[in-house]
Amino acid sequence: MTDPIVTKAGGCRRRPRLTAALWLALAVPPLALQAEAVPREAMLAAHNRVRAEVGVGHLQWSAALADSAQEWADTLATRNGCAMKHSHGDLGENLYWASPVRWSNGRRQPQSITPVQVADSWAGERRFYRPATNDCAAGQACGHYTQMVWASTTQVGCAYRVCANDEQVWVCHYRPAGNIIGQPPY
Repeated sequence: MTDPIVTKAGGCRRRPRLTAALWLALAVPPLALQAEAVPREAMLAAHNRVRAEVGVGHLQWSAALADSAQEWADTLATRNGCAMKHSHGDLGENLYWASPVRWSNGRRQPQSITPVQVADSWAGERRFYRPATNDCAAGQACGHYTQMVWASTTQVGCAYRVCANDEQVWVCHYRPAGNIIGQPPY
């Protein structure tokens, strides 16, 4: 039997059956997953790949923005039940949420999410961005994508947090912020 896995992108994929040996290996809870720094090279490279596709300059990693993103991810995990909510500060911000893996016996564990998966989820909104009218297709979101490629944004810092219920939330903060109403991203 397989169990669905749901991510922010809304798609489902099926988890294959586990062999007895793999089941035992996974029965040991992962160590130090609660609040961990995002592998910055992978996240930065994923952002810069998307930015290069539209001809805007590369971002630089900011430790201060990564700290800010970690603070917000921690807040979402501890005070908001791991539900996504924007911080409404003066920074640009992208959020990503993932459900835990749920087994038919009731066991749960965090998904193995990579920075590339997170960035690619946001970049996938490109198909909904309409440059000619500088807006999103009706009923679709594209603001994560436009923040990633905002031409005047020069810095990014990201973090994630695995919540008590094994959900996880990822946060990237950007400076200067993008998504300024009436202005195109590039």
